[in-house]
Amino acid sequence: MGAGIGVAAMLPVPPALPAELAAEITGVAAVELKLIAELHEVYGLRPPAGSPSARRPI
Repeated sequence: MGAGIGVAAMLPVPPALPAELAAEITGVAAVELKLIAELHEVYGLRPPAGSPSARRPI
């Protein structure tokens, strides 16, 4: 009986794991991008306008 309750308690978690992982990765990436942008502002080095491919040096 205890094992059955344990399995039932774990059922909601595995299907939600990919969504939780994606949300955490997205949140961390957003914070890192914001910190990089703030560092550029502090040092007065604004990135040039345009798409990333247009800014890429050749």
